Amino acid sequence: MLQKELELFTWMDLLNLFPYRHVDKTKINVVTDIRPDTEYIQLAGVLQSLEIVGLKAGRRLVGRLKDRTGEIELTWFRGITWMQKTLEPGRSYLVFGKPGLYQGIPANDPSGI
Repeated sequence: MLQKELELFTWMDLLNLFPYRHVDKTKINVVTDIRPDTEYIQLAGVLQSLEIVGLKAGRRLVGRLKDRTGEIELTWFRGITWMQKTLEPGRSYLVFGKPGLYQGIPANDPSGI
């Protein structure tokens, strides 16, 4: 995995690895904290719904996560079958990712529901 993801092949490669960014995962944000320039965010909430949308190459798993300030749409493009088996609507989850637009709609935009 280290070879594939970080191109580390020797101990010297590992010693000379200098991270180019630090992501703070100690802070739990709320949906209303999301801004257009938010790079990464961690949210805690209850999964409201989960469904597979699209066909073949356009398939994706879409869920709605709700916290005390609002709802956000979560989208997975990979591992759809495993995620669908693992996630259960009505349970609380801690999620981490990069917010963005999908088909021009922000993830926390209520009009996209």
